[in-house]
Amino acid sequence: MTAVQPRNQAPIVLAIFIVAQILDAVFTYGGVTRLGVEVEMNVLLATAMRASGPALTLATAKLVACACGLFLYWTARHRTLAVAAGLYLGVAVVPWCIVLLW
Repeated sequence: MTAVQPRNQAPIVLAIFIVAQILDAVFTYGGVTRLGVEVEMNVLLATAMRASGPALTLATAKLVACACGLFLYWTARHRTLAVAAGLYLGVAVVPWCIVLLW
């Protein structure tokens, strides 16, 4: 029996990272439109949201994040990408789920 090579799992990790970015954008948008920009803990994003609105700010931020994820994927930094995906799920997506669904 051969072990699955990490490279074979890399597209799955990239997909998880991108889904995490999309979920974070959707939940953050819901949170800031429902509760106000003050709930956004990232000062840079909160400032940009006040200046140009949450939709444009989040779209831009998530496109940049996805581009960074693609860079990690293309340069075979799959473990770093996996850590980033896990952090986004644990530090961004899950807390927003708790705040918005509680």
